[in-house]
Amino acid sequence: MTAAALSLSEVDSIALKAARGAGLPWGLAEEAAFAARWLAEQGVDGLTLLARLLALMPRETLGSAPLMHDRRWQTQKGGPLCPIGAGTALNDHFALPQGPLAAPLHLCNLSTPALVLPLMAAAAARCNAVVIAEWADCQVVLSSGRLLAIGGAQLLADQAAVLAVTALPAGRPATPPGPSAATLAALGAHVARTYVPASDQSRRGAGASDAETA
Repeated sequence: MTAAALSLSEVDSIALKAARGAGLPWGLAEEAAFAARWLAEQGVDGLTLLARLLALMPRETLGSAPLMHDRRWQTQKGGPLCPIGAGTALNDHFALPQGPLAAPLHLCNLSTPALVLPLMAAAAARCNAVVIAEWADCQVVLSSGRLLAIGGAQLLADQAAVLAVTALPAGRPATPPGPSAATLAALGAHVARTYVPASDQSRRGAGASDAETA
């Protein structure tokens, strides 16, 4: 049976049973099944991503919650971070001080990063927020529980060294960063070239104009 022949309920059922068989407890197995089904709904092969995760992630760290420190989430021993464990933590902490609504955060050494997106999308929908997730050359925008945009070629990557998460309340546009003083100085040098140097004739002309006006 090919993936194209599977219904969403079959995707959900296969993912749930596989996650349980791999050692995930029921709650996390249900999150894994939700992730696979949600990705399938968005046109992404969630079952293949789940199969990769179960092959790549050590059984003892599968589903482990991340260590949250200084806006960086990672495993305690520096191994690969499980997207199901990280996504569940994101869902739980989304609007709390540790979560992305408070400030951008980074998920480090994240395995199969696309599998964290469904759980981010669920949290964003619950909190009426827009989420931007970026890793390597990939950028994903999530809102209202849906995937709005994808850019880059790393969506199906096996691992992300760092996945950056930014969340904003829906309807509030992101404020672009302001230019640095060095940038303004560099642009100012070009702007200065548009000025006409003052001359005696231009000064006399300006004076005559002022007199006529008076």
